[in-house]
Amino acid sequence: FLGTPYAFRKAGLAAGLIGFVVLSLIVCFTTRLLIECKNEVKNQGKKTTTMTQLARVIFGPRADYFTMVLISVSQLGTCTLYIIFCGRSINGLIAPLNNSESS
Repeated sequence: FLGTPYAFRKAGLAAGLIGFVVLSLIVCFTTRLLIECKNEVKNQGKKTTTMTQLARVIFGPRADYFTMVLISVSQLGTCTLYIIFCGRSINGLIAPLNNSESS
């Protein structure tokens, strides 16, 4: 259920730490590239306030739809995982109460 602890357990402490650091550096690098792209577009006199607008300016009119689909899938996945997490947490709280009542 929780990806990071599971990955550390399967990969081991050393490989898990190395992988975590590498992925963190990749995220920082790509975020920095995104900011530089936004600043470059701003320097060209084009105003962008959203990810979809930035995609449209850089890659063309169809890219904003593709970007919106990717963002929507990401948000749907986040909401789904949150619901699963809440359900398991509530079940963990209620299950001991049900066991004590039946005894």
